[in-house]
Amino acid sequence: MNSTELSQVLTDTVANVLEEAVYALVDREQEFCDDDTLVVESLVAFSGTYTGTIALEVEASGVLPLVNDFLGCDSVDPLSNPSSEAMGGLANIVAGRVLEAWLPEETNYGIGIPSVETKKHSETRLVNEPHVCVAKLRTDSGTHVAVAILLGVWS
Repeated sequence: MNSTELSQVLTDTVANVLEEAVYALVDREQEFCDDDTLVVESLVAFSGTYTGTIALEVEASGVLPLVNDFLGCDSVDPLSNPSSEAMGGLANIVAGRVLEAWLPEETNYGIGIPSVETKKHSETRLVNEPHVCVAKLRTDSGTHVAVAILLGVWS
């Protein structure tokens, strides 16, 4: 699969997850957000035939609506752990679906426990580490979402 095909698979897969899990309609974006924008970065490591990380980045101002829709509730306390856990859960779903769509059927892989952190966009792994491809999306509520495949060592 070439990089253009992989980029399309990544974009389609993430769009499907957001539509199914969060009930968000998405559009493809050319730009993401400014470097100083706060984002929630969720990282899920994977290993096996390929080793790397799936990085899910969501504009911090849009996390609560996504989490509320994901959990099916009206309001989650913005300072509570469920927001972080829900973003980790969403990252796990994205990682599993992306790897399933990208890797050949017989490929063995495992995924790790997601880590979730709030930081400036300019400080994220998506910006600071080489990636195979990145999908930049915007939900119908205006929230910017980006997902990248960061590769490590090939086994």
